[in-house]
Amino acid sequence: LDGLLIGAELSGLASAPSVLVAAGPAQHVAYQTAIDTLDLGSRTRFLAPEEVALLAVRGQARLLDKLLK
Repeated sequence: LDGLLIGAELSGLASAPSVLVAAGPAQHVAYQTAIDTLDLGSRTRFLAPEEVALLAVRGQARLLDKLLK
């Protein structure tokens, strides 16, 4: 099911000038496969999967800091 959803999501971006993918470690390979299949590689940048995995935690920590000040 992930492959179908990712393929549908990315096919909607076929005419986009560039694509930035923020996929965690579990989804990274599926996104890379879909991007290769749709020939979007030359217009696609990936955030490092390890960094993406920490984005929610970092955002919540930043929000907490602002709320506590």
